[in-house]
Amino acid sequence: MWNIVAKLFFPVFLPAIFILGIPLEIRNYIIKRIVNKEYPNKQEKK
Repeated sequence: MWNIVAKLFFPVFLPAIFILGIPLEIRNYIIKRIVNKEYPNKQEKK
């Protein structure tokens, strides 16, 4: 039982903790950069 939990911990919980630990400002900045790269024509329209 605990062996399975230990195996799941690193691939599942560590990325989740890392993603949740990133401040919202940095996440929004990265999302904006990706959106601007994908849709450069609609850059400033909301």
